Amino acid sequence: MHPGIRLSVMLLLLLVTSQSVWAEVRATLNRSSIQDGDTVTLVIEATGKDPGGQPDLAVLEKDFEIVGTSTSQQIQFINGRRSGKHQWQIELAPLHGGELTVPAVTVGSARTRPLTLTVTDQPSSGVAAAAGEPVFLKAFVEPVDGDSHVQQQLNYTLQLYFREPLMNGSFEGPDIDRALVERLGEDVRYASRVNGIEYQVIERRYAIFPEESGKLVIPGVVFNGYLRTGSGRRMGIPGINSMLDEFMSGTPFGGTGKRIRVRSEPQTVQVKPRPSDYSGKTWLPAAELAVHDSWADGPPEFHVGEPVTRTLTLDARGLEGSQLPALEFPDVAGLRLYPEQPVHENHTDGKWVYGSSSQSLAYVPSASGKLSIPGIQVDWWDTGTQQQRMVELPPWEINVLPGAATPSSQPPPAPAPAIQNPAPAVTAAPVATPESRWQDALQHLWPWLAGIVLLIVGAVVLLRRAARPRQQSADTPVAAAERLPANNGQKQQRQAALTDLQSACSGNDPQAAARALLRLAETQWPEDPPRNLEALARRVTAASAPLRALERALYSAGSAAWQGEELWKLFRNGIPAAQPDSVTADPGLAPLYPDWDRQHRGT
Repeated sequence: MHPGIRLSVMLLLLLVTSQSVWAEVRATLNRSSIQDGDTVTLVIEATGKDPGGQPDLAVLEKDFEIVGTSTSQQIQFINGRRSGKHQWQIELAPLHGGELTVPAVTVGSARTRPLTLTVTDQPSSGVAAAAGEPVFLKAFVEPVDGDSHVQQQLNYTLQLYFREPLMNGSFEGPDIDRALVERLGEDVRYASRVNGIEYQVIERRYAIFPEESGKLVIPGVVFNGYLRTGSGRRMGIPGINSMLDEFMSGTPFGGTGKRIRVRSEPQTVQVKPRPSDYSGKTWLPAAELAVHDSWADGPPEFHVGEPVTRTLTLDARGLEGSQLPALEFPDVAGLRLYPEQPVHENHTDGKWVYGSSSQSLAYVPSASGKLSIPGIQVDWWDTGTQQQRMVELPPWEINVLPGAATPSSQPPPAPAPAIQNPAPAVTAAPVATPESRWQDALQHLWPWLAGIVLLIVGAVVLLRRAARPRQQSADTPVAAAERLPANNGQKQQRQAALTDLQSACSGNDPQAAARALLRLAETQWPEDPPRNLEALARRVTAASAPLRALERALYSAGSAAWQGEELWKLFRNGIPAAQPDSVTADPGLAPLYPDWDRQHRGT
């Protein structure tokens, strides 16, 4: 390239990069549906390099009144490059009801996507009936149309209305039997007008995952607090919720306050069992499910004996990561497979739980040529359309190339020509090379090194024997619980879970047995407990068959006869450890993950 042209291109690139804008700009609403008189918060977030642009809010004034705005900014440097995140929060009051469109907002040279907001004319009957009270509590659950299945996410919303200043307060609940309850994001605060009366509202959301079919009763939640009757600064109480603490004011020590206690109405949901025509191996009720392949652009190059890594990720909306199954990889002639344990993650957008399960595996080809890697299919239940669906990855055709060539042997040297009247042979003194000196030193040192190694091994064995807990031969739940290292509280919880499990198995009660098993598993893995029997079966492979039999008894539409004797034999001493199968050594390629290979392949 001509030097002048090169210089012009460089100057143009510098000009473009100096005028770069946000890499991404997006907008969200804290609520998609509000009542007439409520306010909604529009959040605009921009990431990348800050060009100094501000949102153009004039487009919002057609259908909304801008009540207030706030902004925050974060800046970071990664590898010498500056990047940041800028967030604007705009509180909006709709000028009329109906389906409103929040138009695209321009930030610099970028634009957000339009959003839809539903504004209803009248508040719900429960809210309207309580209007006039200084404080009241409203709760509702979605969906309410009877299309709820076992293990499907239900959205439970709690709204605290108050029109007089509060000094401190706290919630009690929700406490739900036979269901998993997860908090969804942070509390949301807004203003609402009910029957002409202005209220402040603090909204809290939960995700509920029913563990059994049938009638699910969500008891009412209680709010305890104090209405302010004096003046002065606020008095703090330990444990107060951050959102409540921010918007409640109180009296100084010695001040007066009126105690209040309000309760929401209980909610009832009819939970359906797993549909009888569902044919998937694992029950996965989700709003969305997708599978992603790190080979999306094609598989890498394969060579004999060299491992190739692949990562597959299941992403679900409406399921936790622990509810997602481990993927199954069929054997392929000419390839050895070494899967790793899945890694689970969860996050929320304030309305849904998003779970992901990432699983990596290594392929090691043993021969060159063309091979076919089968596709992967995952069945799931679409809670929106109420039908079974499937996500799949296509098969791959790969060409395995030979491995690295081994050095070829050198040809023998040509024989030297015969010499007439050879001179007398002279014996040369050996020359000490670095290799020979190292070998000599090793021959003198190896007895000392061997002795040191034996001393270290002996010390380790003695320490392990001294630290090994005394085994007990008792077969009772109490003895099994005391054998595990835990504090007194964990021992009591484990003992109670084992006692409940023995009682449930003796009475052939599958629901009680499942609850006791999950409580027992929580004491075994308090940091990452399995959320359902399928997740527990993946961790306790020795008991996978009776656990899945128990799951079928729980989720079947009919009343299946279940016997708990076999389950109690496996768990009477606590969570059983996985027992590796005996295998025969493979004279071929050494496995990348020997423990997994012994447990799963058996070859």
